[in-house]
Amino acid sequence: MNRELTVQILIDFYRKRYPDTAEYCALIEQWELWAKTKPLQGKRILDGTPLFFNTFGKYIALLLAGAELTVAYSDELPYDPQALNMLNELGIPTLYYNKPGDCQTEFDAILDCAGILRFIPSKYGYGELTRSGILIYQDRDVPLFAVDSGRIKQIETCLGTGESCLRALRQMGYRNWQNTSVLQFGYGKVGRGIAMYLQEAGADVTVVDKKNTPVMPGIHFIDMDSKEKIREQIGKTQWLISVTGVYAALESYVPDIKKSNAIAVNMGAVDEFGALMEDERVLYKKQPLNFMLEEPTLLRYIDATMALDNAAAAYLCQNTTPYPPGTILPPVDLENEILAAVFKTGLITREIQKAGI
Repeated sequence: MNRELTVQILIDFYRKRYPDTAEYCALIEQWELWAKTKPLQGKRILDGTPLFFNTFGKYIALLLAGAELTVAYSDELPYDPQALNMLNELGIPTLYYNKPGDCQTEFDAILDCAGILRFIPSKYGYGELTRSGILIYQDRDVPLFAVDSGRIKQIETCLGTGESCLRALRQMGYRNWQNTSVLQFGYGKVGRGIAMYLQEAGADVTVVDKKNTPVMPGIHFIDMDSKEKIREQIGKTQWLISVTGVYAALESYVPDIKKSNAIAVNMGAVDEFGALMEDERVLYKKQPLNFMLEEPTLLRYIDATMALDNAAAAYLCQNTTPYPPGTILPPVDLENEILAAVFKTGLITREIQKAGI
């Protein structure tokens, strides 16, 4: 199958699956621009974004830009086998990668997630979607475009995860949140969004975090060092949500949680309750609750992130010689261009403003 036909099949599939183009306006602008300018003509790009059907819009932009695209997937990240099968049927190269040595082919740029692809050689450098991945790359003497360090990524981490947490809870049958008490550990980028959506649904939310952490109006706050107060609140709350980003962060409170009637939820990428808490005591057996959804994050919340990650490849490959080793922060002008497309539709403008992104 020739390249042009493959791309058109992908575009037709994507538009049928996601008929509301306002959900992915930033990617559409990238499609249209890159189809003309070809900023990645002939460049070998390895994309390690978690492989789902909504990721196809990202691949379309890279293909229209002229990239020789390979899609990586791994057992270390969730992926949709049906989406993988479709790529294989279309003849788009895929790479199964789990450990160093699985691939020694050099690419011009590698778009990574969680640092999984860091040992594959890249001529111009790497893009990284996650904060944990950026920390992993500190041991690598390479140019790293830190997608997670910009303003745009907050749309996904704050709003996207917050909305999907509430959506997953409702899908499980927990639909009425009026006057429901929630105790939430963690009020970072992800925690802020979860608290916001639960509060809007009618819940009475109390968050636990470092002293003097500013919270939104109407949300209660407990200093993480006020252990007795926290234990008291655990005994009174109906819901307990952990989103600290730290393994076993709540381990010292596990006996109190077990004695309580609180329904426990883990929204961190790691087990924040620790080994003392049985998997069955936490919804979805301690896995991040939004991973139970067919689409863990709605397209409108990852559209700009995918466009920025693609732009990282073009940014890295634009020079005849690689950038010097070190972290590259997303240029403000570049982010503003992508955000302008997002604000044009207005689908999530109110949420962005309320969350202070």
